[in-house]
Amino acid sequence: MLYSSAIFIGIIVWDLFVSVSVHYGRQFMNKRYMKWVLASSGIALIGFGAFFGYKAAESAIQML
Repeated sequence: MLYSSAIFIGIIVWDLFVSVSVHYGRQFMNKRYMKWVLASSGIALIGFGAFFGYKAAESAIQML
């Protein structure tokens, strides 16, 4: 129960940090930079998804 509570508290703190950072960080970024950040974040997420999908397929094949 303690570990579950710590995980949920960590998630809540992280979400608050990200939302406050985005809210106040928009003042310091122009639209061009914001588009660049969003595009690079999307590419990174696609890369992580492909990597973990590959690892999952590799593990599934080894289990057979």
